[in-house]
Order: sequence, then structure tokens, then C-alpha cells
Amino acid sequence: MSQSAAHSALRWPVVLTGLAIALSCSSDAAEITAYTEPSHDIDVAAAESGTLVRIQVQEGDVVTAGQILGSLDDEVLKVSLLMAESAMDARGRRNAALAELRLHTARLEKLHELQERNHASQQEVDRTRAQREIAEATLESVEDELRMRTLERQRIEAQLRLRRVVSPINGVVTFVYKDVGEFVSPNDPVILKVVQLDPLHVILPVPMEMGRELVVNHPVPLYIGDSREPVTGIVEFVSPTADPQSSTVRVRVRLPNPEAKLPCGAICRMLPSGGSPDVAGDSVAGQTFPGALSTRETGGRRDR
Repeated sequence: MSQSAAHSALRWPVVLTGLAIALSCSSDAAEITAYTEPSHDIDVAAAESGTLVRIQVQEGDVVTAGQILGSLDDEVLKVSLLMAESAMDARGRRNAALAELRLHTARLEKLHELQERNHASQQEVDRTRAQREIAEATLESVEDELRMRTLERQRIEAQLRLRRVVSPINGVVTFVYKDVGEFVSPNDPVILKVVQLDPLHVILPVPMEMGRELVVNHPVPLYIGDSREPVTGIVEFVSPTADPQSSTVRVRVRLPNPEAKLPCGAICRMLPSGGSPDVAGDSVAGQTFPGALSTRETGGRRDR
């Protein structure tokens, strides 16, 4: 074999590999990849500072909105609540003020009757009327104090609720950052993380031309991982603005996941209308070339 023929033979694998890469780039040009992620990812924090005395969940537990996950020390507040409730039940001053008002009211009525028969002076009537008004003011003051005690009790009850760490969503506990006995400070209030996996979200950078075809609340097929079977997502949001550097718009798709069958953090692909998912490997004329790298193998980039 001549030197030129040998050199040409050596070039063929390189040419074919380059052709495979070029065709792969062309076929994947409209395939958009992203990752499934939780619809909510929340660092649950304590509303106040204090010592963590109880954690009622562990990593992996399924929780519901409003469920108590842990609590801070609250002994002082519980004693304050007992004192406030006891003060509310103290009705002695109100009963005394009410009795005094009834006494002055009855005396004023008798003086009016005596005055009609000229047996009581106007001065006595005026003095008794003033005493009745004072008794009315005293009773009103006592009732105002009782209302303030009621509000004080409600304030303490609200403070007790703030000592509890409550889940804001239905989800799964994925991290517990603190142990029982640790102090929770205002600078580091986060105790655990809760994520919501039903539904999942996928944030896709969609080309502007393709984005114009998407309609909010309409279904769209997506492919999870290497699966060739599509799952149906619902378009939640199509950004009205585009990224001028990439000419893409941000699209958020909701994936219902009631039985937690769809993985979170898995690669997710959106294909153009009429497109079909890729077969593993890149081929030309039925031949597979190991040197042809897909976007999945290079993290969404093409090695050149």
C-alpha cells in the first residue's frame, strides 16, 4: 500500500467520527434538557431563639402542612400562661364594682321619689347621681382590665405557638441540621429542610420560536432519563422576556407525581413537535462510533 493510500485510510475513522458528531449536534439542536426539581424546597426555621428541646421527625419522613416538627423550650411561657388565666378568672373586683353601681342606682331612684314629695333636696340627688357615674366608670375600668388580661393570655398563646417548628407544606424531610439541646440563634435559625415532590418542576430554557407555541395550562410531553416513554407535564409559566444571549425563554413545567414514581434530580428532555427520543449512541448508516459523544455524556456541551 502506498504512503498516500495509508494516510487516506487513517483519515477515514476521523472523518466518520466527525460526521457522527455533526449529525448528532443537528439531531439534538432542538432537544432541550433540564432536571426535575422539587416544586418547593424550604429551609424550615424557628421563629424565635432558644434551646431546641424536641425534634419529632427524622430524615425521610413524610410530613403534612401544619404538622409540628419540633419545639423550643417553653416552660417560662407556660407558667406565664397559667398566671394570665388565673388573673382572668379573678372576678372579685368586677363583682364589687357592679354591686356598688347597683347600690347607687337604687339610691338615686329612691331620692327621685322623695324629691317628688319634697322630702329630698336637689343637692342630695346630684351627689347620688355623681356617685352612680363614678361607680359606672369604676366598673368600666375593671372590664377594660379584664379585656387586657384576655389579650395578654392570647399574646402568650401566640408566643407558645412560635416556639413550635411547623411544616409549611406537604413534603418529605430531607435534612435535619440541628440536634436536640442545640441553641437556635437569630443568625442560624434553620432546623431542617422539607421538599415537596408532588408535583415536580422542570425549568427549561426553550428557544423563542418553540416558546411561542407553548400555552399555559396545556400538556406537554417530557422524557425522564433514558426512557423513551413520555410523561405528561403541564405548562405553568412561559416567561414574557427572553435571554438575549441564548435567545431562549424560561418555561416552568409541572409534573404530577402523586405516587412518587418520578425521580427528583433526573435529567428531563423536551423534544420538538414530531420529534422522537434519541437511541443510545450516535450512528451513521447503521454503524455506531464510540468516539461520537452525546450532549448527555458531555454535560450538555460538545467537545471539539
